[in-house]
Amino acid sequence: TYLGTGSSKNILENQISLMKLNKIVEIKETITHEQVAEFMQNLDILVLPSFDTEKWREQFGHVLIEAMACKIPIIGSNAGEIPNIISNVGIIFKQKNTSSLQNSLEELILNEKLRETLSSKSYDLVLNKYSHKAIAKKTYNFWNEVVKGT
Repeated sequence: TYLGTGSSKNILENQISLMKLNKIVEIKETITHEQVAEFMQNLDILVLPSFDTEKWREQFGHVLIEAMACKIPIIGSNAGEIPNIISNVGIIFKQKNTSSLQNSLEELILNEKLRETLSSKSYDLVLNKYSHKAIAKKTYNFWNEVVKGT
């Protein structure tokens, strides 16, 4: 399933049609916030193919955290902050490089053990770094340091 829209949508639809993949590839333009968890849980792999422009860089990529919380293995480009979010729990490919993305996809598709390992590690990362509990603890510790310093 492909989620989203953009200037490449028509090209993607044409490629899907040319390769006769219409029966196995689904394009969804949008889903509601309430549908995100269900959508994520039906994925085998999440790819975030962001790329830097003169006016924009990926700042965080919340979708990565959502996928990791659903134990979905992730692949992200080396754009913006994606490598820092993925750290050592996903695969990073060179932005705008289709060969690099293809190699990353093949690696995950063909290696079930790697998918399981990355899914587990990414879930642990979410719990320890991005969960409400982890963020609350960091915030509490920060303000304790501020109060001690005054």
